[in-house]
Amino acid sequence: MIALRCGMLGEQGLRLYAGGGILPVHRPGAEHAETPRKLSALLSVLTPAHP
Repeated sequence: MIALRCGMLGEQGLRLYAGGGILPVHRPGAEHAETPRKLSALLSVLTPAHP
């Protein structure tokens, strides 16, 4: 199993991780640019919604 998006809750708080797999058909720069979008998906479910 490969986890590209995950979080770990511990005594010192929450730590989020996002990664990517670089394959011959991928562009490394595009994979790197996608990492903040992967983290934003995790943050969106953890951030309270404002009415």
